[in-house]
Amino acid sequence: MERVLLLAIDGIATRERLALLVHRIAVSGGAVAALGLIQFITKRQWVDLIQIPGLGFNSDLEAVSRSGFHRPAGTATHPIEFGVIIAMCLPIALHDAMHGREGRSVLRRWWPVAALAMACPVSISRTTVVCLVLSLPIVVAAWPRSKRRVMYVVTLGVLVVFYELVPGMLGTLAGMFTGISTDGSAQSRTNSFAYAFEFIGRWPIFGRGYGTFLPEYRILDDMILGVLIGGGVVGLLFTAWFARGAIVTGVRVFRSSDRGTWSDSLARALVAAVISAFASFATFDALGFPMVPCLLFLVVGLLGALARINAVSPAQPVALSGEPAAPAPAPRGSREKDDHVG
Repeated sequence: MERVLLLAIDGIATRERLALLVHRIAVSGGAVAALGLIQFITKRQWVDLIQIPGLGFNSDLEAVSRSGFHRPAGTATHPIEFGVIIAMCLPIALHDAMHGREGRSVLRRWWPVAALAMACPVSISRTTVVCLVLSLPIVVAAWPRSKRRVMYVVTLGVLVVFYELVPGMLGTLAGMFTGISTDGSAQSRTNSFAYAFEFIGRWPIFGRGYGTFLPEYRILDDMILGVLIGGGVVGLLFTAWFARGAIVTGVRVFRSSDRGTWSDSLARALVAAVISAFASFATFDALGFPMVPCLLFLVVGLLGALARINAVSPAQPVALSGEPAAPAPAPRGSREKDDHVG
């Protein structure tokens, strides 16, 4: 995963290349969300029908339900991981729809956003809701008032559609928070505290070693406790330092860019994705799953690439090897007027 981060930081040379990768993340996230919607409607996994020659099944996919609703997982290994992935991809898809390459139709711009937005409630996950509540305001804060009003209307429309077409869905989503004191999954997490702190108390400074506390011992559904057990206080501090570094990098980029420009929008979207990932640490074992850590490290790498490109050339793309050099950067303190990728 660290190779993905470093390759993204140093291997993306221009805004155009960065915009293309962001577009591919948005489309891929929309495809995963669309598959999740199909799974929710049909109550089938479908991915278990895929057979690749030379490969075998590691384990069977188990159907997970809540309050009678089938919980989709897309191509993830668990519905919670699916929920975190779509929460991370939604702000990126919003950026791509608003600031992506010109020439694409309205449908091509907005179908990933629609799929991701519709998949959020069908994930039936508290983690997804928490991630969105913490991350989306960062993106929406830069929108003009007219766009924010449209978003409020669309959100209300989505809720009405679910209320009419999926009876009991909104009540289930509300009950995940109002009835949290009697919820089995929430009680499982709180009941793990004493068990976890017993291990933390034995190795409080450096922990017992990453990867040594296996799910066979206890499923914590709490990555913060998992980091404390594996890496101790030192490991937790380094994890927090890593999160702070990624977020601060993004904040510096959008503060140095004019509001509403491509750099401002992308920096906010990537910061929102990072916040979603780290917010999930409190509710499930994020680093114990394959998709969340890979996407997290890629997004952090994109933040580093965006900061580097802006620092080298605030107004022009960075030249690739063998191409003419880009114009000199603007004087210190000046801001780009329009860095829209078109």
